[in-house]
Amino acid sequence: MVVLKPDYTGKVTEEEVRQFLMKFADEGRIPKYGVPDKILFVDAIPKTSVGKISKVELRKTYH
Repeated sequence: MVVLKPDYTGKVTEEEVRQFLMKFADEGRIPKYGVPDKILFVDAIPKTSVGKISKVELRKTYH
């Protein structure tokens, strides 16, 4: 899941994000399995009252 800044909304594609991450994988900074197969652009990621990512809400919405 990717939340884009307002300036980049509609200007960045899934493939561009994947290529950007593959540069880091090729350099050995992240493992190749760390590059996701599917990239989903969302407006916001739900958070709990403490400010952590709400896995429960993510599962309800995207599963």
